[in-house]
Amino acid sequence: MAPSVWTNVPCDVIRNVLLFTIPSAGPPAALSSLRLTCRHLYNALQQCKPDLYIRIFALQFDLDPPFRCLGYDRRLLSQKVEDELRTRVTILKDLRHDRLHGKRLDKALWTLYFMILQDQGHNLQQLRWAKAHAALRSFLRHRLYIGAEENNGWPVESAQNSLAVACLWFLSSKAILNEEKKDESELLMARLLPFVQAAFRYPCFIGSEANFGGDNSLMSPAETVTSNVHGVYPPDGPSPEDVPYFGDLMCECRPPPISLFAILNYFVRADLTPLEIPPHLPLNRVCAIASQRVGPTREDMQYFLDHCNTKFASPNTERDDGWLCPTGQPSYVLGDITGRWEGSMMVPCIDNTYKKWLSTPTIPTPFPAFGRRPLNFVLHEYYCTDESTRLPSDEPTNGIKNAWLPAGCKWIEQDDGIEVFDEDGSFYSFYKSFKAGGDLADMANVIDIIVVGKPDETHKAAWGGFNCIGRIRLSDGLVALAAEALEVVNPSIFRGYVTSPQNFVGRSRGQFNAGLEPANWEASFSLSKHTE
Repeated sequence: MAPSVWTNVPCDVIRNVLLFTIPSAGPPAALSSLRLTCRHLYNALQQCKPDLYIRIFALQFDLDPPFRCLGYDRRLLSQKVEDELRTRVTILKDLRHDRLHGKRLDKALWTLYFMILQDQGHNLQQLRWAKAHAALRSFLRHRLYIGAEENNGWPVESAQNSLAVACLWFLSSKAILNEEKKDESELLMARLLPFVQAAFRYPCFIGSEANFGGDNSLMSPAETVTSNVHGVYPPDGPSPEDVPYFGDLMCECRPPPISLFAILNYFVRADLTPLEIPPHLPLNRVCAIASQRVGPTREDMQYFLDHCNTKFASPNTERDDGWLCPTGQPSYVLGDITGRWEGSMMVPCIDNTYKKWLSTPTIPTPFPAFGRRPLNFVLHEYYCTDESTRLPSDEPTNGIKNAWLPAGCKWIEQDDGIEVFDEDGSFYSFYKSFKAGGDLADMANVIDIIVVGKPDETHKAAWGGFNCIGRIRLSDGLVALAAEALEVVNPSIFRGYVTSPQNFVGRSRGQFNAGLEPANWEASFSLSKHTE
């Protein structure tokens, strides 16, 4: 047999030829072809390992985030990168051909989740090639309700469901939603609706909201868990589990709460449904004042339709925080909640609907949807770096009733900070005002954050006003805001997470519930940061 023409070609030339053929999207098909061409090529490529696989991986996927999580240990990276490359290529092929099922499903969804949250450009390009969004929509249509029959008709908050719904959101865009047919969009909304509305089954927080420490073990079982026809409250969501992170390296990770991303997926589709503006409303605020009318005007309604929409998650190209954490436990970045937030909330019919859900174990059929109303916050953060001036926590029996602040809190905002105290003088603290571009060294030592806010004047005139103050649970980034009633707005608690720099999502309910048992009602909200 004549010697191969490749016999005298140096290994580094063969390697460079191969690297030149690697596509930016799709599997590195030339790698397999060259390995099978002849024994010399096979041996030459083997000699190039592991550097060759690191370079192929870097051409096709975002390498820095996992490399950083491996402690920049190049030896460890070299040992695991070939397996991880093979895993990702297999998953991309499965996604492209809608084969997201079977024994590999758990690993595929976790890998997909990590790829999305660690995207710096390459990962997303690969997932577009794989038509991942279409595969996830197929999952929601065909697999989301697996196990529901044994669960009184309620879909299960499993790790698979939570990851699929979260990934669907992070891969969504205006262009993709415009491609969805109306009947498919309505079907997806209907399948997501129980996760959006049934807070007594699908909480929007990690751990007990009643505990400012974020650790259920700090409270006795009697304080943490109550029972009702739907089981224990708060319900047991997916537990942390050991999952493959890179190659065969494992890490303990908790899936995100399914309700958060169900709300985002639902609201962004609800925004596409045009609403009719009631013709009997005053034209604008001037006309309303002239006719002594209160409430929204046609101009307010038009603003709601034009501006109070859910924005898509921005690409995570510069941040390495929050939901990116491979432990599945989001962190909070000082300044994330500061700003003007606009969106909407979906308030259920309390007496005729929500209370019936609470007392009936089976899922209602069909599951009802409700209208939305605008919601607006202008929020500002104040922070503390000194343990000696940190505000005390509320009594454990109050739970989240006062947004984890001590009862009787009063506050005075100043240019450089906020004074927080009570009338009895039992506590007094001064927290510094967050300012973008401020003292980074000082802000790096934050141990507590207070948030203060209210609607802007236009929103207040149309929909009612309130002042709110709250705290951020730094262990997982849960934001709690206690809204003080003004005019027709009832006292309520808003709880949620900043899931991206421009998305604040969660639920509100009456302020008189400590979070130790299901509330009589909860309203989901989705807010997006307004940028001038």
